[in-house]
Amino acid sequence: MLFCVVGGLFAGLVCQYPYIVWWGNPVSYLLRQLFDLLVGWTLAGLVLAKLSRPD
Repeated sequence: MLFCVVGGLFAGLVCQYPYIVWWGNPVSYLLRQLFDLLVGWTLAGLVLAKLSRPD
């Protein structure tokens, strides 16, 4: 699960940070996007952990 969360945060920073630099979006935009990605990738990690857990 942690792998999915870290991967999602990394992807979010790589994809969303240029919007601040090039288009002048506020930092609050980046934080909202990162929060959205954090929640989504955490849920995806929980589902993958549940499905791949050996019985």
